[in-house]
Amino acid sequence: MKSIKTVSNLVAILLIVGCSSQKANPKVENQSNLAEVKERMSKILFNHVDSDRSKKISEEEFIAYQKEKNELQERRQIERMIESCDKNGDKQISLDEIPQKDPTRPIPVDVMAYEAYKEACYMNRDGFTHFDTNHDNIITFDELANKKAVPMMPYPTVTPVPEDRIKEMERYITEKYSRCDKNSDGKLTLMEATSRICRIPSDEFLEADSNSNNFLTLQEVLNIAKKRVSEEQTIHHVRPIKIPPSAPKEVQLMMSMYKCDTNKDGKLSEVEMTTESCGFSKEDLIANDHNKDGYFSQKDMAIMSMLRQFKQMDRNKDKVLDFSEFMRNGRELIIGI
Repeated sequence: MKSIKTVSNLVAILLIVGCSSQKANPKVENQSNLAEVKERMSKILFNHVDSDRSKKISEEEFIAYQKEKNELQERRQIERMIESCDKNGDKQISLDEIPQKDPTRPIPVDVMAYEAYKEACYMNRDGFTHFDTNHDNIITFDELANKKAVPMMPYPTVTPVPEDRIKEMERYITEKYSRCDKNSDGKLTLMEATSRICRIPSDEFLEADSNSNNFLTLQEVLNIAKKRVSEEQTIHHVRPIKIPPSAPKEVQLMMSMYKCDTNKDGKLSEVEMTTESCGFSKEDLIANDHNKDGYFSQKDMAIMSMLRQFKQMDRNKDKVLDFSEFMRNGRELIIGI
């Protein structure tokens, strides 16, 4: 962690030197100055990533650096979140420091006001409850870090149906039931239920006729409607994705995360992956468990992304990066330090 901060400081100094040299000599060849600064920055970063000083960067060194950089970025995000809400300066967030209502005012146009807007605490009380894992009405750095480490997968959520909608539904069905009951005997036969007026499917009729007396009461018809409403309560935030059979296994695993993750913890265990509905094998898990924790998770997805970036940079496909390959793409690694 400390080494990345050192690299960050050196990069900042080089940028300042490069910019100041341009301001002092505006007529000097600016492109040459920029190229020189970029090369110096890349050398510093290259030597930092090349931990064994072999003049080559391996996949392991590349991934280790990317992980280190991501951890630093994550730490900074958490620190900024705490700073924006911590009013008494104790490096943690208490419940009384959270606004009573979630402020949703529009982003101001004025630059100074926008800076104040960015610094404002925008955590609401529901968000506080999510992070306060020990329920002591205080959120610490560790609680934020641990919760953020668990991916918040966009799994389906349940939204209660408004009470007035349910009452309106019951009123409508009661009125329609009387019109379906042509002989007004207080019960619907299969012929009445499936008529053009009533339009209850025959399979729903048979399912709702729990006592098998071959007719439906008003309450049984209401039960059909309530079942439909309860099914509508589940709102899927993720559309079903068709997975091409030709896609690589790791891509298929990533796209199957929502379907296969039955306990919704954001990762796939061997049991979840090898179910018939999921359709993967233990070998698939072993091959794609890059961090060797026994699960396929977003951490493994992140490593896959790093490996793809490494392969793109490795132009001669020798599985290491020399300085020329690094120079061509080094700026992408510097961004975000």
